[in-house]
Amino acid sequence: MKRHVSLVPLSRDHHEGLLLAQRVRKGKSVAPQSDWPEDRGLQRDRLVEYFDTRLTYHFQAEEDFLYPLADHHLPPEEEITSLLRKQHGQIRSLVLELRMARGVQLENLLLRLANVLEEHIRKEERVLFQRVQKRVPEEVLEQCGKQIKSFFQSSKMTRSEE
Repeated sequence: MKRHVSLVPLSRDHHEGLLLAQRVRKGKSVAPQSDWPEDRGLQRDRLVEYFDTRLTYHFQAEEDFLYPLADHHLPPEEEITSLLRKQHGQIRSLVLELRMARGVQLENLLLRLANVLEEHIRKEERVLFQRVQKRVPEEVLEQCGKQIKSFFQSSKMTRSEE
């Protein structure tokens, strides 16, 4: 299913998050022009910076605009946003631990974070976004998209496409 224009900014962020998770798992980037470091400490620094400058705002946009919309329009028994909120909390906790990690603990946390981040993104893209696009009225979804866009523009979030 083609992504609704209102969800495209979130999907772009998801694409970047999946690339980041892949780099962490492989320990390097497969892109020839990438400046992704192979040193795990430097990778941690990049992940923390990404969290502070992008992911924090991305999560806030989802929690403030998209999840309430889904809670209102999707059947309560699906409980998808409850799971996604828990994953946000898990990612926040992992990043907090990651800030101080060294050695084997650093390696384990990097891999756990990459796995949780990828699982979370895929759940949003394949489940939440699909359901929202099918069940939320067009005008309501468009309004949500405007709120997300306005939030991103007014936040301190650094965005590569803007």
